[in-house]
Amino acid sequence: MRTLVEQLSRMAQVTMRERGGGKARMDIAIYCLAALEAFETLSAEDVRKITLEMGLLGRSGRDIDDPAQKSRLRSMPGDFSGFQLAAYMFVGLRKIAPDTDPGIDFTDECRRAAPMRDATRA
Repeated sequence: MRTLVEQLSRMAQVTMRERGGGKARMDIAIYCLAALEAFETLSAEDVRKITLEMGLLGRSGRDIDDPAQKSRLRSMPGDFSGFQLAAYMFVGLRKIAPDTDPGIDFTDECRRAAPMRDATRA
């Protein structure tokens, strides 16, 4: 039996994919690219702290579909939308705990972000 959080996460995943026509979303790929670049030079401990803060913020019921709703972190400068936080958290978890289920799957978006990251390095 799924918990309420698991059910809500699944519904958000389905809605997100439907809005993207079932394909990888380029807006989220850009957020994944930013996360890859932000975490690139950080230690695993720093990534863990940032990811934990994002996860705790997400537990308060953030609507990832509302781009107007912004959040601030103590561990990183800037204002972040729900999708930005979710993308950063996804990338952070893949870096520090790859077997952890983040509750949303941005694998396709991260696959699209990797070549963009490589292109910016050239």
